[in-house]
Amino acid sequence: VCYIALLCILVLGFTLGMQVFRSSYFNMPYEMNDANRDYMVARHIIHYGERPLTGPYYGLAGSTVGSPIYYYFLASLLAIQDNIVFLGYVSMFLRIVVLVLIYCLAATMFNRVTGLTAVFLYAISQATIQQSNFFWQPYLMEPFILLSYLLLVWSHLKKNYGLLLASIMVFVFSTTIYLSVFAILPIYLSAIVFVLRQQRRTWRYFMGALGTLAGTLFLSYSPPLFYIFQNKTWSGGSLSSLNTSFFHQSLYAVIGNFFVRTNILLNFFFVQLPEKVW
Repeated sequence: VCYIALLCILVLGFTLGMQVFRSSYFNMPYEMNDANRDYMVARHIIHYGERPLTGPYYGLAGSTVGSPIYYYFLASLLAIQDNIVFLGYVSMFLRIVVLVLIYCLAATMFNRVTGLTAVFLYAISQATIQQSNFFWQPYLMEPFILLSYLLLVWSHLKKNYGLLLASIMVFVFSTTIYLSVFAILPIYLSAIVFVLRQQRRTWRYFMGALGTLAGTLFLSYSPPLFYIFQNKTWSGGSLSSLNTSFFHQSLYAVIGNFFVRTNILLNFFFVQLPEKVW
C-alpha cells in the first residue's frame, strides 16, 4: 500500500511538472539567461572539444568562479542528444528522483507515513512545481545533495564507513553544480563528526574522511585554481588584491550566503507576522 501511494504521488508530481514544462519549452520563447549560457558552453565542448578551466561565475561575492565539472556534466548529457529541450527532460527526470530521495530520507529517519507526507507536500508545492519550467543549477543540484544526506544516514544506521566516504564525494560533486552548497558545509562536517563518534571510530577514520574531502575538493577545483594562478587574475582583478583573492572571495561567499538566509528567517518571524501575535 505504501509503495502504491508513493507511485501515485510520483505520477501526480510528474503530471503537475509536465504541465509547467510544456508551457515553458513549447509555448513561449526560452528566456532563462543562465540556462542558455550553460547550454551554449556545454554544446561548444561537444562540437569543438575545447574544455573550459572555469565554471559559471556567481555574483554574491563579486564574481566567484565555480568548477567546470558542471559544464562537463551538461556536455555528457548533450552527447546523448544535442537539444536544449532534452536538458529539460533530464531536469524533469531528476525532479522525480528528488521525490524518491525525499521519501527514502524521511522514511529512513522516521517512518513510511512521514516519508509519504514529506514527498506529497514537496510534490504539490508551487515553488517546486515551477522548477520544471527550465533546467538550472540549483534544480540540478538537489538530487545529488539529497543523495549525499541519504548516504550519510545509511552510514550511521549501518555503521558502514564506505557509505560515509561516498556521501562526502557526492556532496563535493553537488558543490560543483551549485557553489552555494558550501554554505551548509559546517553543518555537514558536524554531522560527519557525529556519525564517526557514534561509530567509535579511531582518529585514522577521521583523517580518512578529511583526506577524502580534501582530495575530491582538490580534483574538482584544481582547474579553476590553475586558471587563476596561470593568468594571475581572479575575475578581472589582480590575484594579489585582497578584495579579489580566492580565499577572501570564498569566505565572503559562505558568510554572505549564511547572513542572506538568516535575514530571510528573521524577516519571516519578526516582520511578516501580524502584530496581534505579539
